[in-house]
Amino acid sequence: MKNDATSPIISLGEFKDGVQRYPLTGIKVLIVGAGIGGLLAALECYRKGHSVLVLERAPSLSTVGDVFATHPPGFSTLKYYPALLRDYQAGSHDTQISFYTRQGQFVAASEPEWRDTACEREAGGRIGVTIPRPAHAAMLMGQIERLGIPVLFGRRVVRYTEDRQAGIAAAHTDGGECFDADVIIAADGIHSAAHDLLKKGSYPPYQPTNSYAARAGFPRELLAPGPQLQSILPKPGERDVTRVYCSKDVHLFLDATQTYVSFCYVYKDTPKPSQNTCQLSENTRHKYEHPMALTPAELLAIMTKDPDWDPAILELVSQAPREIMQWSLNFRNPHRQWTSPGGHVVMIGDAAHTFLPTSGNGAVQASEDAVSIAECLRQGGRENIAWSTRVHNTLRYERVSTIQRTGFVNQDILDSVDQVSQHPDAVILKIGSWMWGHLPEKYAADNYRDALAALRSGVPFENTNLPPGYKFREWTMEEEQERQSKGIVSDLRSNGDWTA
Repeated sequence: MKNDATSPIISLGEFKDGVQRYPLTGIKVLIVGAGIGGLLAALECYRKGHSVLVLERAPSLSTVGDVFATHPPGFSTLKYYPALLRDYQAGSHDTQISFYTRQGQFVAASEPEWRDTACEREAGGRIGVTIPRPAHAAMLMGQIERLGIPVLFGRRVVRYTEDRQAGIAAAHTDGGECFDADVIIAADGIHSAAHDLLKKGSYPPYQPTNSYAARAGFPRELLAPGPQLQSILPKPGERDVTRVYCSKDVHLFLDATQTYVSFCYVYKDTPKPSQNTCQLSENTRHKYEHPMALTPAELLAIMTKDPDWDPAILELVSQAPREIMQWSLNFRNPHRQWTSPGGHVVMIGDAAHTFLPTSGNGAVQASEDAVSIAECLRQGGRENIAWSTRVHNTLRYERVSTIQRTGFVNQDILDSVDQVSQHPDAVILKIGSWMWGHLPEKYAADNYRDALAALRSGVPFENTNLPPGYKFREWTMEEEQERQSKGIVSDLRSNGDWTA
């Protein structure tokens, strides 16, 4: 019987909490980071028959944050976890996305492009467009606990090592512990120490974009009632709300349900002296990983530098019951090597590729990574771990790099909302079925052998997880920012068919 991702699972695997496991592979996987990519990688590696241990630097699972956007590739394997799928369907927000000017003038609205498509049904059915970060983390952790996957908190990994001859890698913590495995999935963010394994100068340093994101999320019941504020929140019986307020260099994303409210305010500012681009060492890396806490009054002082904000939005921010966490939006230019020299450490999520919030894709691509690497390891088996991580890298890089660039293109669209208000459809951020219709598990299963053969023979592999007719090219943040400063319209979406 053909043993790929779409074939019936042979009967040797364990069945637990409704999850059918593949036969054991003997591959020992260590996952560093319990974020979106790391937790899903733990589930997928378990399901594919690998042995899994997760390390997380925080003392406990995070309970703060706003929401993130998702679409079918991000939840394409949830159908294999019945309880988790039910959690997603109940906990995600099924919204229509509406666009407004900063002053509160309605511009346009859109439904998800994938709604009621075969792709949505294949991915497990109707799931909301947004989901709160704390709820999402709790859902994944709940499934991990039900399956008995071990997670160790309070383990900050400061160094990775690799023994190519022995075919193992190790993660070393700041507490002096060492954890080894056949393969380490580094899902520990933009400042991951896994970069230190690469040849010095072979990967770009992270650098500030001079943009910031101030995020908050809280129960709606904590807001004082009032007609002004209630005008932007869903009334009893109404569906959930996602509003995007747009202006030059300023965007605010509001997500609201009957029980939960969150917002993310993104703005540009002059860089602070402490934000100089730097290559972090294991001794300094942790100092740059935490956000700044703002009071509502402090954020309002920043926002009102731009006049004429919708009063309802200002009222919402003023009532935020918790500190607002502001992150510097840092970016690392796309780089092709996500694996260590010996192939036994592989980076996923922000450790491999960073996204601007305007891409609406950071969480989805971390999820695609998780699904892809688990399947590639299964396809190759224990004897081909190093090749399997490289195949995963090959299958993912061009797609991810292209989607990263959309963050800058979407910035242009949102920045020009005042000019396009006479043509409202121009502001709707359509992405195309090549993006939302992708099935990362199937793609890895279908293309593993051909990609492996290409790598072994040294010939290019042609990916098909891109817009039809698209010709991939490298790009940098500096090029995009220079284009934006000159007012040049991006040609990205004229390369290939982005409507397909």
